[in-house]
Amino acid sequence: VYLRNHVTLYNLSIVIPVYNDALLLVEVLDSLCIQDYSPIELIIIDSSENDDSSNITKEFAENKNLDITLKKIPRSYAGKSMNLGIDLSRGKFIGFLDTKTVPLENWVKSYLEILENQNIDIVFGSTLFEAETNFQKTLRAASYGNIHHESVPGSIVNREVFSRSKPFQENIRAAYDIEWREMVKSEFRCHNPPTHSIVYSKLPDSLRQTLWRYILYSCLLYKSPSPRDATLSRMACSGCKKK
Repeated sequence: VYLRNHVTLYNLSIVIPVYNDALLLVEVLDSLCIQDYSPIELIIIDSSENDDSSNITKEFAENKNLDITLKKIPRSYAGKSMNLGIDLSRGKFIGFLDTKTVPLENWVKSYLEILENQNIDIVFGSTLFEAETNFQKTLRAASYGNIHHESVPGSIVNREVFSRSKPFQENIRAAYDIEWREMVKSEFRCHNPPTHSIVYSKLPDSLRQTLWRYILYSCLLYKSPSPRDATLSRMACSGCKKK
């Protein structure tokens, strides 16, 4: 822990993949500005088709006292972006978010206290899916329910884990993290918080959006899948573990 401009910083890097979600990125960055403890750096891996994220990250770096590294790459899935972010990071701990997952203001502090005080290697994200419209409430009731779910977004990990574990799957759009989560549970000390620390509020708001998302996530692969990757992709709709 150390100070920079009177802000308490932890030896934490946060990796955020971005794909055509620059406006959503603003909400995530705003949430990081009000954390009890701040990370030493944010690493944003942007595979967007536009350059909107560049202007946003520049503004936050200049006005919000955030150390941000923005890496532009060709269109990629989250697994590849996260692996690259890990390689670029320098923190003792590495946290993960995406543009649709917004952390509560005590996320960093509460997770790092668990990691350091309880001799834990990984604290998994604990995501609650919010619903505002009637359609979203129906969709949530039929899928995630009003309970929190284990997720990689929101997780904070001791970087030593990544020197002893396989990287995330890079060539599937959804369920890229299932194999990794199951593997680390058998090899490292993991913790699941009893309450949610992350809010996801971007559920589809129409039947058309829902069908498109689930078909896309379940069936479309960035590369021709191996049999194992195809199996993981079919598991997409159950990619979060219910708590």
